[in-house]
Amino acid sequence: MTTVRIVLDTNVFVSGVLKQKGPPGMIMDLCVRWDISLHVDDRIWHEYRAVLCRPKFRLPKEEIDRLLNALFDLSTHVVASPLSLDLPDQNDAAFVEVALAAHVDSLVTGNLRHFPKRIVGKLVLVQTPREFLDALALGRSASYR
Repeated sequence: MTTVRIVLDTNVFVSGVLKQKGPPGMIMDLCVRWDISLHVDDRIWHEYRAVLCRPKFRLPKEEIDRLLNALFDLSTHVVASPLSLDLPDQNDAAFVEVALAAHVDSLVTGNLRHFPKRIVGKLVLVQTPREFLDALALGRSASYR
């Protein structure tokens, strides 16, 4: 069986770190167990760190460092070419660029409106965490479209 490859939007990554229960936590667990392959680049990795370090999350720096170091080794690191995309937030372009460069099965986000189907849907499958897990349970992914 081929490993399912994904890109996680920061909101899913952070939710999965903060709450082990629920779809984002389940996805993070699958990444740790190597059941799915998380693809990132430096921009995404730095955004994960910056958001986790926000004071509102009250996470000790040592805990963040330990977690990210472990996940860094489990992730697939990609070099992605910049694209000209008309996204609501241009900072989200990195997620699409990595998804395309890595030929991922899904870009998983809690904010579908940040990745409009008319723009991104032509390039990569974008799913909510629940949609991704449901498709995974049914043995469906972008590879099967």
